[in-house]
Amino acid sequence: MSPLLRTIGAASLLAVLAFALYAIRIGTRPLSDDEVAVLRQSQAVVQGDRGLRLFFQLSDDRWLPPVAVYATALVSVVAAPEHAGRLAAAAAGALVWR
Repeated sequence: MSPLLRTIGAASLLAVLAFALYAIRIGTRPLSDDEVAVLRQSQAVVQGDRGLRLFFQLSDDRWLPPVAVYATALVSVVAAPEHAGRLAAAAAGALVWR
């Protein structure tokens, strides 16, 4: 087996393990107010209620970059919406974990 394939295989295995470690406790705690706000924004994106936006307003003085909302919207298409935010965060953590 070539060194490149071994490296890719090892990186893939580490990414899967990191995702599993992040995702183990997804449903253990109730959702926080911020998680609920992100889920509402992502559901509006999925349903097409709002166009594509650069920032999302969570409260009067809190704005969120679109990455979290769009990632949550993408995951909520294939997973339960109440866990979509945590799964999206676990996937992002697994991708950037070194």
